[in-house]
Amino acid sequence: QAEVEEKQKEIEDPKILSWIARRKPQKPLIASISSNHCEGCRMRLPSSFLMTFKQSSSLLHCPQCDVILVRKSFLS
Repeated sequence: QAEVEEKQKEIEDPKILSWIARRKPQKPLIASISSNHCEGCRMRLPSSFLMTFKQSSSLLHCPQCDVILVRKSFLS
């Protein structure tokens, strides 16, 4: 969790900062995908979404909990 909070401090994009401001404080802002599940809410992500995530360079949000999904390598 500390790694996630540190990465969040590096965000400068105004659209992302606006989205962060609208979020509830107790919810995580970003999460990675593990075993085809969102680590924010543990929901299994559809295979079509996972394909889009792998091929996309834009930000994608979990369809269930709305966190920004990132690759695990981003958090390390």
